[in-house]
Amino acid sequence: MSRTLRTWFATVTPAEFLGFTVPSVTGALTADASAALVLPVLLAAGAVEGAVLGAAKPSSSGAPCPR
Repeated sequence: MSRTLRTWFATVTPAEFLGFTVPSVTGALTADASAALVLPVLLAAGAVEGAVLGAAKPSSSGAPCPR
């Protein structure tokens, strides 16, 4: 396995785990809530997951990302 792949795996796997914790805990806490509350809250939790994962991927590649 190449160094880049090992670095990517070691960075992205914990980020995915931590990121997915937010929507999973949110879903568990709002399981009995109304759909009007659950929908925006889960969308926000999913955005947090995406932000965590999105921040980890470029940092693991070792190359600067274009802005």
